[in-house]
Amino acid sequence: LHTWSLSVEEQYYILFPIILLITFKYFRKYLIYILTFGFVISLGIAEWTSRNYPSASFYFLHTRMWELLAGSILAYFEISLGHRSKNKILNLILPGVGLFLIGNSILFFNDKMFHPSFDTLPPIIGVCLIIWFSNKDEIFTKILSTKLFVGIGLISYSLYMWHYPIFAFARLIDFFNSDIVKGLSMGLIILILSIFSYYFVEKPFRDRNNNFKILIIPILLGIFILIILNIIFIKNKGVPERIPELIQKQLKEKPWTILKNSQGQPCYNSKANCKFNSFSNKKIYLIGDSHMASIMFDLKNKVVQKDYQFIPIVKPGCLYFPGFNLIDLKSKKINIDCNNIYFQKIKNIMSKEKN
Repeated sequence: LHTWSLSVEEQYYILFPIILLITFKYFRKYLIYILTFGFVISLGIAEWTSRNYPSASFYFLHTRMWELLAGSILAYFEISLGHRSKNKILNLILPGVGLFLIGNSILFFNDKMFHPSFDTLPPIIGVCLIIWFSNKDEIFTKILSTKLFVGIGLISYSLYMWHYPIFAFARLIDFFNSDIVKGLSMGLIILILSIFSYYFVEKPFRDRNNNFKILIIPILLGIFILIILNIIFIKNKGVPERIPELIQKQLKEKPWTILKNSQGQPCYNSKANCKFNSFSNKKIYLIGDSHMASIMFDLKNKVVQKDYQFIPIVKPGCLYFPGFNLIDLKSKKINIDCNNIYFQKIKNIMSKEKN
């Protein structure tokens, strides 16, 4: 999500200036109408797409650009008027309303809400209210202008860049004793890295007096190292050493193919008669697809040790659904191996068992 959300922004930053240049040249007097039209259409498409194709709605530019166009509309009015709001009453009230809308979004938004959609319009309105009606003499502007908030704003992009990889690594390691310690530790690490990035990466690049030849060397070196590492990983098919030796061996052997009957016939995807410890009256059936077949070799040994009869009935891609047929989407025909006839045979076998 982190990478995709960045890509949406980058697409906007690439395409929007081009559209703006064309508009300035040929349709300058209609600029605000074009911006407003784009905002309304994009929001409408986002609302419909989020309810029908939520994944596409989140990732594509045309359903997300309304969030960015809101700022473009504000910028147009500020440039046209030469100032933002000068109404003292509105400047006193509306930044607080904007802050409330943002706070409400942080506290009460959940993963069941459609995003982007009309549901996620309030925080955008909240940000616009704060930007347009903020005034250096008003209380909310003074609060948001404190060193703490300004500092967070300065490192916000670095925070955004660093949080996801840190969260990803935190999921892979089991180093912390509790979730509270884990959360505080991650927060501190992200904060330190973000401050470092801001002062040693962002600021030097923004300073026009800097010698960019000095900065370009570590960048090219970093890119070169990443390319070499990726070539090594691709050639070695990842880092096999990360996987325990036992699992490496099983992945090569395909665990669902290991179990064979006394005649050496595979019990998976064949008509081989696979019954183990058949003298026992206590029976265990293993029914399902390759996921079940992957555990049947090890499970058979444990079942037999407990003096049960073990009978695997497994086929690739064939879950047990009595009353249904597996349909091939291309031919629209019923699968000859995975259908209700097959399921009923399994059902009849099990129905004869007392337990």
